[in-house]
Amino acid sequence: MREFYSIVSTGTPKRDIDLFGRTTVRIDGAREPGGAGVPVIYLSAYVDDAEVFAQRLCAALSWLDDRQNLDSPAPPPVQQVATVPVEEEVGPYSLPEYVEDVDWSERLFLPEDLTATDWRGWAEAFERRVDLAMSDGQLAMLEAENGAGLKACPFRYRGALGRKLQTRYVETASQVAA
Repeated sequence: MREFYSIVSTGTPKRDIDLFGRTTVRIDGAREPGGAGVPVIYLSAYVDDAEVFAQRLCAALSWLDDRQNLDSPAPPPVQQVATVPVEEEVGPYSLPEYVEDVDWSERLFLPEDLTATDWRGWAEAFERRVDLAMSDGQLAMLEAENGAGLKACPFRYRGALGRKLQTRYVETASQVAA
């Protein structure tokens, strides 16, 4: 018995949006071309290239039935569903993932007009670097390069940064002693 597969890109039902994302690629299996199919598999939109993945999966499914011809028909084109792009606001401050990504002698960006500074973003970037520091030398370099920013930073951020910095100095000293 020969199966025909079709790829359908549809909007995800509301109950499954957190599982599959806004769009879902569904592969339907049918006994005759163009016939009503039965959902075989759902693919998440989190797959890097859902169309290519679905086409490869259809090709693999067509090989499951060894009585089928080797010349399997190309899968029908995927119907595109309009998705709303999510725009991330990119600020001047990077939040590195790993300690290797941090240049400890880097001065975090401060505009000439300090009133125009995004102090929340600056404080988050500084705090992330403090969290990644593995030695008191790295902390000292970071603090020396960004001393002007620490002095100009509003008190609501400066207090938290000072406590975090002091805690990390103690923690890194404990790690060296251990």
